[in-house]
Amino acid sequence: MHIVKGSTDPIIVSVDGTLEVTEAIHRGIQAGEIDEEGAFARFFGLCTALSPQSSANKAFEAHEGFWAFGGAETLRTLRGELGWFQIEHLGGVPPAMLVPLFVHAAADTVAQLGSLSISSFSIQIPGHVAPVDPVWIQTLLDQFAAVDGATEPTKATVNLFTTPRARLRDSAVENWFEATHTGGIMLRTLTDENSRATFDDRWALRSSPMVLRAVFDVPEWSAASASTLVAFMLEAARASKIDGPVIVNVGRSESA
Repeated sequence: MHIVKGSTDPIIVSVDGTLEVTEAIHRGIQAGEIDEEGAFARFFGLCTALSPQSSANKAFEAHEGFWAFGGAETLRTLRGELGWFQIEHLGGVPPAMLVPLFVHAAADTVAQLGSLSISSFSIQIPGHVAPVDPVWIQTLLDQFAAVDGATEPTKATVNLFTTPRARLRDSAVENWFEATHTGGIMLRTLTDENSRATFDDRWALRSSPMVLRAVFDVPEWSAASASTLVAFMLEAARASKIDGPVIVNVGRSESA
């Protein structure tokens, strides 16, 4: 593992899905007793509690966290973006190694409000991604080993968005997956496509003319499998020498 410096671009994690807030939470939102900025306390606390060494060593600093209450004044069931979180990467470890921590903390923070069904995560990672330890990749795969073959596999789609100047080389990405043991997470298709994606001013990219789209078989759809796919795609992007910030969207395939 290489020691890496921080970046001026933040790490961002956004959670999309469906959330049915509890009656008590709904009353609190209606009364103005629970506001969107309250998400930061849970997110910050979880990141610190789950990774005290990274926090103490100043590998990252959580800056912002918000729930998305659009429509919650009248509805208990919310759909679309449900929360987003911004973190500064200060260095010390590759940002890819922090992705599982932030994805789990983001999902748990949104689930604090009620019953959550996640459809996708979007994660922005700064450029100049350093390589991670292969042992760490195996550790990610070990999460699924105990129930291997006993779960219902599903499909997940990952979209990798890059800066307009970046040159996507899907052959280099394919080579990385061919050379890397990925256990029960199997790459099925990989395509380089035109994109009309646009992003608001929270993100480092405003648009991405190209997208690298990958479809995987995964043992389960969960924050664990989603964060593992993001980490894999970041490593594959590094192998392709993609420079600058990237945005990775990972979601359960509609056909699954």
